[in-house]
Amino acid sequence: MVHVSLVSVVFKTIWQRAERGLHLTPDHTHVFPQSPEDDDRKVRRREKNRVAAQRSRKKQTQKADKLHEEYECLEQENAVLRREIGKLTEELKHLSEALKEHEKMCPLLLCPMNFVPVLRPDPVAGCLPR
Repeated sequence: MVHVSLVSVVFKTIWQRAERGLHLTPDHTHVFPQSPEDDDRKVRRREKNRVAAQRSRKKQTQKADKLHEEYECLEQENAVLRREIGKLTEELKHLSEALKEHEKMCPLLLCPMNFVPVLRPDPVAGCLPR
């Protein structure tokens, strides 16, 4: 009999609250009826939130666009630098071959006098204080 009276008390409490405009949510907390001011506040808050979300999405899109433009510029610069590296590598190869050919017939390199070590003053030592 205790269960029946407990159930009836709970139903009676729910009924009384419903008559006063109070409701119980599934987690058994009270939900009070909303006034028109509360509804207006909710609408204004939702509108402000919607506008803020739009601003945030626009800002993210602008940031992504800017990063993409920067990426494109860096890719172009990288391509230019790679072409320059290729040209310089070819020039180095050509000059190295020309130097090897010149060394074969250079009269200064073939002269035996050029193999005598010459004592030259150290240019750095002349600059240092004593």
